Amino acid sequence: MVALRKFNKSLFSFILIVAFLLSNIIGYTPVNAANNAYSLTEAESFSSKSGNYLKVESCPDGGKCIGGTNDNQYLVYDNIDFGSVVGATEFSARLSVKGSNAGGNIEVWIDGPTSANGKKVGTLTVAATAPDNWNVYKTMSTEITEVTGIHDVYLVLKVAAGKTYVANLNWFQFSKTLNSIELTKQPAKTVYRIGENLDITGMEVTGTYIDGSTRVEEVRASDVSGFNSSTEAASQTLTVTVGGKTATFPIEIKPKILTSITAPTAIKDVVNGTAPTAVALGLPSTVVLGTDGGIVDAPVTWNIDASGYDPAVKTEQNFTVTGAVDPPTGVTNPNNIELSTSINVTVLASTAPERDNSYKFSFMAISDTHARVSGDKNDVVLNNALQEAVSNNVKNVSVVGDLTEYGTDAEYNAFMKTMNKYPQLDRNYILGNHDVRWMGGFETAKNRFLTHTGMPAVYYDKWINGYHFIYLATEADDKDSAYISDTQMKWLNDRLAESASQDKPIFIFLHQPLDNTVYEEYPFDPYQSDEVQDQKLKDIIGKYPQSVFITGHIHYPLTLPGTFYNKQYFTMMRDGAIKDSGQGLILDVYADRVVIHGRDFSKKSTVTTWTINNYTADALAADKQAPTAPANIKTKVVTNKMAILSWDAPTDNFTGNVGVTGYDIYNGDTLIGSTTGRTNYKVTGLKANRSYQFTVKARDEAGNVSTASSPLKVTTLAFDPAPINLVRNKKVTANGSVAGYEPFKAVDGSSKSGRKWSSNTTGDKWLMVDLRKNYDISRWVVKHAGEGGDTLSLNTKNYKLQGSLDGITWTDLDSVTGNVSNSTDRYITKSTARYVRLYITTPQNYAETGTANIYEFEVYGRKR
Repeated sequence: MVALRKFNKSLFSFILIVAFLLSNIIGYTPVNAANNAYSLTEAESFSSKSGNYLKVESCPDGGKCIGGTNDNQYLVYDNIDFGSVVGATEFSARLSVKGSNAGGNIEVWIDGPTSANGKKVGTLTVAATAPDNWNVYKTMSTEITEVTGIHDVYLVLKVAAGKTYVANLNWFQFSKTLNSIELTKQPAKTVYRIGENLDITGMEVTGTYIDGSTRVEEVRASDVSGFNSSTEAASQTLTVTVGGKTATFPIEIKPKILTSITAPTAIKDVVNGTAPTAVALGLPSTVVLGTDGGIVDAPVTWNIDASGYDPAVKTEQNFTVTGAVDPPTGVTNPNNIELSTSINVTVLASTAPERDNSYKFSFMAISDTHARVSGDKNDVVLNNALQEAVSNNVKNVSVVGDLTEYGTDAEYNAFMKTMNKYPQLDRNYILGNHDVRWMGGFETAKNRFLTHTGMPAVYYDKWINGYHFIYLATEADDKDSAYISDTQMKWLNDRLAESASQDKPIFIFLHQPLDNTVYEEYPFDPYQSDEVQDQKLKDIIGKYPQSVFITGHIHYPLTLPGTFYNKQYFTMMRDGAIKDSGQGLILDVYADRVVIHGRDFSKKSTVTTWTINNYTADALAADKQAPTAPANIKTKVVTNKMAILSWDAPTDNFTGNVGVTGYDIYNGDTLIGSTTGRTNYKVTGLKANRSYQFTVKARDEAGNVSTASSPLKVTTLAFDPAPINLVRNKKVTANGSVAGYEPFKAVDGSSKSGRKWSSNTTGDKWLMVDLRKNYDISRWVVKHAGEGGDTLSLNTKNYKLQGSLDGITWTDLDSVTGNVSNSTDRYITKSTARYVRLYITTPQNYAETGTANIYEFEVYGRKR
């Protein structure tokens, strides 16, 4: 019997241990144990739950939390004891609410989650704690109907309209009516240095309730207001708020006392001839100060002129640069420590002293300043950028569009006020989409731009230090895209030829990037570019591969891949953006190269660097290696008179700039055409029903030519695959139209003013034609608003051609995105259809959800 009793005690102890572990690991609570409603309850300690998405996850606020709070799920907490005399009248929860996709209510029920088996005692409507992340937690409270006794508590989740989740839940707690709070223990830290963060470690706040009971309250730093460590204060009163009740306590803010200045580490192995600027030499923008309150960073201004450094010297140079230190606000210097520092720099000897690598000048490219009012965040970053320009020997600043947010006079005034603080800088500007859109016409935007900036025209050029700078700009008030007229294209072609030299870069600026170049790292980016217009620009500029094409528009950081593009045509790059990324470019121009420094103007640091090697005589003479042969030559479209060839871009050994600069296309041994950087070519003038054998060779700027690609045999058709317009005057229907602009006017063969189909139907818009029998389709044409004399910004932006055999099931035959042109004419792979449909997803460039305007819809093919 003795042995049996010992065994039972051991078994009982084991059961208790298992119960304890279960309660901690899976939230299980023994059936008969009651939990105090007035103690903090961790959300993950639920007894049970309903819903497949609820999950326990790590919490940035500490410990664990509940996520996956989709609609109509609930958490259950068994046996919550509210007391028998005075009950709970308030419910509080520690929550994180990502405003972009979370919001709604947490309903508090007892004994069941519905009115059929329980009672709702209150509702907590959550508020966003951050717009775009789940990392910020706040305590939120709501009054509830008084609850006494022991009950199971149900937290029922109700997601707000348009949201996915309610909130992430860390903990919750019930309270009785709170009469007052008292600071029963001061925080350990009550004396701060300027710039330090609030620390409430050790602070204890006790609440007194209506029944005389007390409780140590859960208090976070977010419950304390009045803290400001930006300036000195002998006594600053802080307020603690819990449940609407407050208590106060004093703190002191003292300045930090400077004790030392740490000299920065020496800079070695600088390339010979490097520009005499802080950014080019890699000098740090800050130094470390020692204070009695810890270390801080302080800006430093370097005096390179006094260092004796001469970038023209070909031998090694060792020199010391002194700098003046500017202690930040909150650091005092009662000990009169000398506010200076120094750094040792070693510039290497030239490896080719006979070669000209001399430094010429520096300029800055920035964009997307989005000016609103003087002194706002964007204005401060712009001012920081201009200060960097002055301190780094920059002579010219080019602002590459989106100077303003809405193109107003007040915004231009704020922008120019900051720019005009620096008259020593040559300042040049171009229009961006924000400067032209939604002002009722391009002329208004144009005149406002010219009046405020003083630029000679919307597009213009100038010579700076012997180098050609060309500024391009949109000529329509499109929401996002740029429209470059044929007149501007011809002007660009002429200007590029002006005194062009193979070894001297031509700097070209346009706000919007070209298709599939510097923003290719984000294929889902909402910006869309007109591929036809972009190809014209690529072909024109591609004749001068020494060109450097700088764009803005995309606000992503410069460190992302694809920001610098030199795969084909010419070198292209984004300049960051003042808004959002706070970044831009400083370009150092040398006789043999261009070095680009991607700068973060808030941190005053270089975040990335690229080098473009110029096509100098020395560099080209050293290039003896031909490009690899083009591969995968193929054709998508063949007619009786033409074929469109395409191939994969080869590689070349020339680094730092575009390697392959052109292609030669052969029929047999006969050269029939050439391209610049493009990897496709339209062969025309072919004979019907005849075989041809095409090859392609690549060439680089040094004149090296690759071996020929594998031959492609092409046999032309015996007939024209698209001889007639199949839809003209056929039966046409649409899912909507504007009175006076009916669907039949889009297929009547006329594009005279007013002869158009217009539709303002909400959502996507379509125009369908019944061809009456099956046809083979090979070409389609769309004539947009501009073709009929309407404003260019009303041209259709995104649309596609669809085909169907039964009018029910549709297949996409071709699509166009980002169009700004008046007319589009496209060949497609032969497809069979009885019904054809023009399907429009973005009807115009001015207001993307506005009215569609189609002057003519043409589909070409022939009988089967």
